[in-house]
Amino acid sequence: MSEQPKDDKHWEQYRKPKGTKMKKTIPVELTLSISAMIIAIASITISIWESSTMRKHYHLSVMPRLNNSFSVDDSSSSNASAYFEIRNNGLGPAVIISREYFLDGKKIDDSKNHFSVIILQALNFDNTAGSTFQSISKGFTISSGDNMRVFGLYFSNRESFYRQRMKLHDRLSFIIKYESLYGEQYEVSHNMDKINK
Repeated sequence: MSEQPKDDKHWEQYRKPKGTKMKKTIPVELTLSISAMIIAIASITISIWESSTMRKHYHLSVMPRLNNSFSVDDSSSSNASAYFEIRNNGLGPAVIISREYFLDGKKIDDSKNHFSVIILQALNFDNTAGSTFQSISKGFTISSGDNMRVFGLYFSNRESFYRQRMKLHDRLSFIIKYESLYGEQYEVSHNMDKINK
């Protein structure tokens, strides 16, 4: 065993010079705990972002999209028809919240008579051979890919069909409000710009 010097002069060379600061080192335990906290915060952030993205994906995967169209069919020699149709081109079912029909800008009150009877009387078209429609009530569900006729008319001859088909298009208005399975609300309408708000 080597002998240690007894005087302080020997240790002077190892002492900190006056006026200088000693470098502080961070303990390993503190470094590890800070690193663990940063990793934990990053993991939580990624998890929240991922769950938000998945929630948006689930909502999009069941989102309905109702589109309306006005179609005419004069392929039959006896009965030609003109009708409004809606189709669910979305990925999920559309749940009907409400529907309103208007003729010449006035709302149709179908509390006493069915809206199709009221429309047929109010249109006062000649040579009609019947109407076609599907009742759309609150809570009614239109599955993805399904279509339905909102309202249409059959004409007994082509002359009356060609003369009156666009009048049906121009005079009838409707708005159908619906929602997805997650409660997100949408609407589809025809000629609603003609309605006096």
